[in-house]
Amino acid sequence: MADNACVKINFVRDGTEGTARACIETKTTCEKVKKTLGLLHVNVTDCNICKEDLCNGK
Repeated sequence: MADNACVKINFVRDGTEGTARACIETKTTCEKVKKTLGLLHVNVTDCNICKEDLCNGK
């Protein structure tokens, strides 16, 4: 998983709050995640990028 990182986001979409975790490329930033998901009408309220465990420790 050297070229990958994990991301955990809190978001609001259509008035519903949620949390999602995923694996992403290491070079991806929270700003890029927010911009990309914004195109899908998802408002990212919090974003954390970590190296392991799908950011479960955060």
